[in-house]
Amino acid sequence: MSQGAYLEFANRAFDKVDVTVDFCNKKDWEHGKYPQWENPVLTEKCYLSSTRLEMASGKVHGYFRVTITIDGKSENFGSKEFDLNDATNGTRNWSYYYSGGINDCVILVTYGRGLDTLGGEKMKDKRGCYRFEMFRTSKRRIGVMTDYHYGCEENGNTGNQVNVVNEINRLRNRPEFLVMTGDLLDNPTNLEDRDIWKNFIDPLELKNIPVADGFGNHDLWTGVGAKDVKKEIKKRNDMRRKEWNAFGYCDKYNSDKAENKGYHYAWKVFLQKRMSNGELKQKSVECIMLNNVPGSDNVKDAVDTSGSHKKGTYCYDSVGFLGVYLASLGMQSSCNDRIVLLFFHINYESERLETSNNFYRWWPKDARYQLNYLINNKYKCPTHAFFGHIHESRMVKEELHFSPQDASGLEGYRCAVSKTNRYLNVIDLELVEENGECKLRMTTSYGKTADLTVDDGGLREFETKDF
Repeated sequence: MSQGAYLEFANRAFDKVDVTVDFCNKKDWEHGKYPQWENPVLTEKCYLSSTRLEMASGKVHGYFRVTITIDGKSENFGSKEFDLNDATNGTRNWSYYYSGGINDCVILVTYGRGLDTLGGEKMKDKRGCYRFEMFRTSKRRIGVMTDYHYGCEENGNTGNQVNVVNEINRLRNRPEFLVMTGDLLDNPTNLEDRDIWKNFIDPLELKNIPVADGFGNHDLWTGVGAKDVKKEIKKRNDMRRKEWNAFGYCDKYNSDKAENKGYHYAWKVFLQKRMSNGELKQKSVECIMLNNVPGSDNVKDAVDTSGSHKKGTYCYDSVGFLGVYLASLGMQSSCNDRIVLLFFHINYESERLETSNNFYRWWPKDARYQLNYLINNKYKCPTHAFFGHIHESRMVKEELHFSPQDASGLEGYRCAVSKTNRYLNVIDLELVEENGECKLRMTTSYGKTADLTVDDGGLREFETKDF
């Protein structure tokens, strides 16, 4: 009986990509013959190629070499033999190849049994995928969803979320990461409505979109039916520690306190651009998941009278993790080769507009000063935060306040939430050349996942900002 896997290519950014595959060792392929293969030409409209290849029975390898051609320039992996058999023998493996022969091209290479095919086929009989996805090195995309409130029956976010998964995956320029900033659950009382991982997050990762999830205040209200999301985040961090090496994953700077260990984490997105004078410019985007809210000391919900929210405002020393992580980067006040993106749940303005005395309910004053000190004083690196908590179907710019009247100058983005209608918020990061200088341009947008089209239709631009 032969064995095989899908060999796949996806052009995520270019007008046209020519792919050439050379197969090695006839004896490794079914019937001792090279596979029938037509080298694909991937355009903007026809940007996917997926073919199932069969290998011979027994202990064989499916060695092949790849050449990618874009704008008349080629990257020949002639010295690198890929093994299709790797796709059938193990779990998902991610790696990046930065092209030396093609300007502005990075290739995400993924293989293993932990994927759906580009056409959506499920793996059977140990079949897997070996996939090459071409992105630009100068432009990367991160998606954000917040306040999904899975388990909210009246809003349809229960059960299998396959439609939403397909709507996000529909984008040709799909997010390289999807970040979920808390309130994953809606305090469900039914067991079947507590598993957003099985019904939404895992299927996204089967589409090759890594998900960076974090908990919010609803996810901490265990007294009213929520699953222990902290435990699930910790378990997923164990997985990320093994699988996210290509993304610069780090969680080793969590607090030494046992109750605070293992929740917060960071990963990286690199951009590079060849300038008109031939100089190669590079910037690193430090993405940091701080879960519920930046702070050091766990604080009870003073407003709660039922006792069910007693863990509702906990920060689990997230600001401590942030400080040590930033210190580990060796950033100076003159740093211009990095930006920092913070992801957490409670929004900057929190309950500033409330007339009651609940301004510090979710975010104590000391914790606000701690965050401001790290960002505005100690590490003067361009930093923007993305959060949810307050439910609106649009993106809003906010400023961190120490008190209702005293603003800090720290700006962030409250994202469109997904409790009622599922919304995707998008962060596009691009290196651009202006007057001989290299700038990082951040464009934010958002839209209903149901409205998304393959060419970014359905996304509404919110703001463009240069660093």
